[in-house]
Amino acid sequence: PVCSVFLLYQRLRQVHTDFRLWQQALICDIPDVIDHLRINFAGGRDYLSALAQAGNHCGPVMSLALDRLVNDIHMMGASEALRVFSDSYDMPVMGKLAAAVRIAVESGYSAAEAYFSNIEDEILSLRQAAAESLIMAKPGKLVPFYLMLYGLAIAALGLKCYEIFRQVSMLFV
Repeated sequence: PVCSVFLLYQRLRQVHTDFRLWQQALICDIPDVIDHLRINFAGGRDYLSALAQAGNHCGPVMSLALDRLVNDIHMMGASEALRVFSDSYDMPVMGKLAAAVRIAVESGYSAAEAYFSNIEDEILSLRQAAAESLIMAKPGKLVPFYLMLYGLAIAALGLKCYEIFRQVSMLFV
């Protein structure tokens, strides 16, 4: 029984970790999906082809979610499919994505663009979270960037010192 409880606990931890990684993959892809939707809506595409193209240009997790959404739209209609999409993922970010698509479907691109403008700060924070997760996944590749930053700072300091000493030497000439 003790081993069974231990194995069950390990499996639950693994399921929780996998779920967190799945959610993180969805969240990381949302800014790209929103960008593709904005471009497609501005280009005059209908929402189904915009969702399909956005699904083609994102990660496998978000691509699967958008494919399911497109299939649900064909089966149930746009408003019901978007409600189910928003409820099934139970994440505020996915709810906002569904709301943006719903606004684009019901009111047109101009209203959706206004909504995208309202959530721009959240999109920016999502992009930052995606960049941080990418950096944390590959810490060894971060060292050259730090070395480059330090090198640029020292070079800027050296150039400023050279300029100051040159100006001072011109005063005494």
